[in-house]
Amino acid sequence: MATEGLDYSWARPGGARIKAAGYRFVVRYLFEDGQGGKGLDASELADLVNNGLEIVLVYEAYAASPKEGRATGVAHAQASQREINRLGLPKNSPVYFAADWDAQAGDQAAIDEYLRGAASVIGIERVGLYGSADVMQRTMANKTATFFWQTYAWSRGRVQEGIHLYQYSNDQNLNGAVDYNRTSLDNYGQVSKAGSIVSQPSAPAPAPGQASGTYTVVKGDTLSSIAARYGTSYQELAKINGIANPNVIYVGQVLKLSGSAPKPTGPPSTSGGSYTVVKGDTLSGIAQRYGTNYQTLAAINGISNPNRIYPGQVIKLPGGAAPATQQGNQQTYTVKSGDTLSAIAAKYGTSYQRLQQINGIADPNRIYPGQVLKIG
Repeated sequence: MATEGLDYSWARPGGARIKAAGYRFVVRYLFEDGQGGKGLDASELADLVNNGLEIVLVYEAYAASPKEGRATGVAHAQASQREINRLGLPKNSPVYFAADWDAQAGDQAAIDEYLRGAASVIGIERVGLYGSADVMQRTMANKTATFFWQTYAWSRGRVQEGIHLYQYSNDQNLNGAVDYNRTSLDNYGQVSKAGSIVSQPSAPAPAPGQASGTYTVVKGDTLSSIAARYGTSYQELAKINGIANPNVIYVGQVLKLSGSAPKPTGPPSTSGGSYTVVKGDTLSGIAQRYGTNYQTLAAINGISNPNRIYPGQVIKLPGGAAPATQQGNQQTYTVKSGDTLSAIAAKYGTSYQRLQQINGIADPNRIYPGQVLKIG
């Protein structure tokens, strides 16, 4: 069933008004410190989420910026990630990058390179694209994005099959100029559900250096946001909780706020395990919770459409990071179907750039099942 939503730049309809009008999600711009009002800022984010609205993220420096190719895609993905971190959004939030003009076939090579540049920073599984039906079709064929947001503009009445969002009317009014959108798939790159990125009520944070007790992770938390709330650092929390990768924590995890370092801990064991889907789950959300990616879950469960799972469905979970295969002093990993370089890097507490470098991989978005990667 399609869900209705809005996108806007300078308007501020307000979460309560948006909800009352029957809309369930908003698409908002990522810009440094809100860029004087066009971009999403912390107060607007809290208002939207507290009113139960889903958030979708878009980045657009200017309408035709993808024409500039790979280097610009890299820079825009880096800027997007800085804003995601600053706002306390989940670090693996998808981002739609905008091709906001009547792009022609001759523009596609530059658009693809722009998207590859973005993917080299945040991973192709997080890269989305906004544009016309023809741009959607060409980009899908070239496999340079994962999420697709089509505008009716320049589409000449055609709606591309397989898109996630459709912007069907511009320049409407809801306490300012807004555009109307609807979903085509259940998973459309939304990064929050009601209350998931707003801190649960808790005791006032102790003064810096005096954090004590424990904290239970809720959906949307990051280690740095928890650390800031309790006057400490994410490095300190990682140390005392034995967390190898501070970007990977999971819902329900109990964190010590002070004390000596324990033996290393991590997400729930997934070796030979399973998960039963509940209402509101998405495959990508389950994957994030268990330290994997939705492609892997789809592959091992024979799911042809990762946007369609249902309550009560039992999802097989993959084993954890495979123990290092020793080749002399060299650890290796054999790529499986659905793996991405960034996901493998996360499993082993390194970066995809490091894996790319030591394995001589020209394009970090192109690895293949059976490929043996050096780990470090």
